[in-house]
Amino acid sequence: MSTPTMGIPLADIELLWSHLKSSQYSEVGALTFYVWDYFLTLPDEVEYFWKGKWTLLRFLFLLNRYHRLVITIIYTYLSSMGNPNRDMCLGKVVTGNITGIMAALIPAVILQIRVHALYGQNKRLIYILSILFCIQVAFILILSSLDLNFSVAMSHKLPTLIEFTPFCNIAVPGYLYLIWIYPIMFDFVLMALAVARAIRYFRDVPKSMRSCGLLIQIFLRDSILVFLISFVLYSANLLMWTLGPHDLYEIVVTWALIIPSVVVNRMLINLRKVPRETYITITGSNILFNPS
Repeated sequence: MSTPTMGIPLADIELLWSHLKSSQYSEVGALTFYVWDYFLTLPDEVEYFWKGKWTLLRFLFLLNRYHRLVITIIYTYLSSMGNPNRDMCLGKVVTGNITGIMAALIPAVILQIRVHALYGQNKRLIYILSILFCIQVAFILILSSLDLNFSVAMSHKLPTLIEFTPFCNIAVPGYLYLIWIYPIMFDFVLMALAVARAIRYFRDVPKSMRSCGLLIQIFLRDSILVFLISFVLYSANLLMWTLGPHDLYEIVVTWALIIPSVVVNRMLINLRKVPRETYITITGSNILFNPS
């Protein structure tokens, strides 16, 4: 990120200010949307996730729901601070990295569990997806660590604030756009697996025997929806981070960290509203699809 100099034209300062304020408004808008969706789905959460024994999916649902709320509030607060100091600016970088890591990994774990259920806990598939997921974890952690180290190093060389503004002068490494590429590919793999299994199910099982057809329809619909939303948002960030001005990076990123998680949580709620456990047989392989 380049730092404005004393010779910068007034028009450029006004444009920079407008971009940074737009990013702040976008963050507040994303937080407002998340809070609105939270209260809208709170009755379903109480009904389907506050009762009964604890399961991995219940834990992931609540973690995905509440960590995002807390982190988004903290991030929005740090972004709205007037004249922040160096520690506050670095705190925003750390919070953003944590949010990005959790936003990419928790929904991916939830979708993997659902895909494994569709494939009857096929061990070969579990191994393959686990390897791909570990690559994604390593990829995101490495880039996030490099980003944090770069920001800390540049914070000692650049002024804390962008000149003539109350905004943090956060440096972003030029290669950070790569962080959006692998999640797009991994989400596509999960969606393709769900679509392939659903096609096989509706092709091989007679209508009279489709006892869990509703479950598969819901999962297929929501899986495609998650991928399409993630693809649009991740691609928008990829384009913005490669072609757009650096001061508009955050205008889309906040939505990319919130919307996919909201859709995944709604998928789990939708699955909880249908029968809790159903066994079916497809060409000799048993599938256990348990929404709990």
